[in-house]
Amino acid sequence: MALVACRECGQKISTEAKVCPHCGVQHPTGKPSNNAGKGCLTVIIIIVLIVIIGAISDSMPAPPTNSTATAAALTGPQDISNSDNANIVKVARTGDDILVTLNMPQNITLNMQVEQTARDIFQLAKKQTLHGESFDQLTFVAQDEVVDPYGNQSIAPVFQVEFISDSLKKVNWDNLSDVGLLNLEWNTNVLGRAGQQLLQAYCNNEGSEATSFCEGAEIVVNGTSQ
Repeated sequence: MALVACRECGQKISTEAKVCPHCGVQHPTGKPSNNAGKGCLTVIIIIVLIVIIGAISDSMPAPPTNSTATAAALTGPQDISNSDNANIVKVARTGDDILVTLNMPQNITLNMQVEQTARDIFQLAKKQTLHGESFDQLTFVAQDEVVDPYGNQSIAPVFQVEFISDSLKKVNWDNLSDVGLLNLEWNTNVLGRAGQQLLQAYCNNEGSEATSFCEGAEIVVNGTSQ
C-alpha cells in the first residue's frame, strides 16, 4: 500500500484513505469531488426552466372550448367586410350603421338580376347578423348599368333596401328564403326608372311571395298595387 502526503496537513497517509487520520480533511489524496456542486446547479437550471415554461403558458390564449369558438379562432371575424362575394363594391360603417354597395349581375333578364342580388343580400345579411359586429341598421344599395336620355351609359344605384338589427336577430336563417328576407325590409327606395323596371319585373314574377317587399317599394304588380 503506497503512502502519499495529505493535501491539507502534509502527513503521510494511505492512497486509499478517504479521510486524513491526522487532520480529518475529506479526500486527502486529491481534489474534493464537484459532484455535489454539479447536482445543485442541475436542480437550479431545472427550476428556472419550469418557471419560464409556466410564464409562456400563462401568456398564451386559452384554446377554444366549442366548435363555434374554434371556427372563430381559425378564421377570424366573419362579417361582410371579410366576404369573398365578387359583387361587393364597398362596405362602409358609420357609427352603428352599415352600408353595403353591390353590383348587379349582367347579361341576364331583369327578374334574374334582382333574384341574384336578393340571394347576395340574404347571404351577406346572415353573415353579418350571425358572425359580424353588432349594428343598428344594415343597408344594401344595388347598382346597375343604366343609360340616360342622351344615350350615355354608366353604373348607378337603382334601388336600396334597409333592415334593422332587431328584425334580423329574430330570423331563423335555415327556414327563411331570400324573398322572405326582403319582406322583412324596414324601408325600400326605388332609385330612378331603371330601378322601377327591375323591381317591376321581380315583383311580377314573385307575385304574392314578395307582397310586403313590393308594397314597401310601391310597385304595381300586374296592374294592381300590392
